[in-house]
Amino acid sequence: MVNETFINDPEMRQRLMELNPHSFRRIVGTLLEVNGRGYWETSEENIAQLQELYQVIEDRIEGVSGG
Repeated sequence: MVNETFINDPEMRQRLMELNPHSFRRIVGTLLEVNGRGYWETSEENIAQLQELYQVIEDRIEGVSGG
């Protein structure tokens, strides 16, 4: 599953963030969208993780510093 391969694997997550954050944002956004439309069910914890990750990716793309 996409979530397990690209989101739950820390090494893959970091690699995608470094190589193509725009595509990674699209993957995360799509997962959030399909959940919102009722096509994919997952835990609230996973949705929270995806939402947080989406914001981290957005900040990186926009050049926002965490500190």
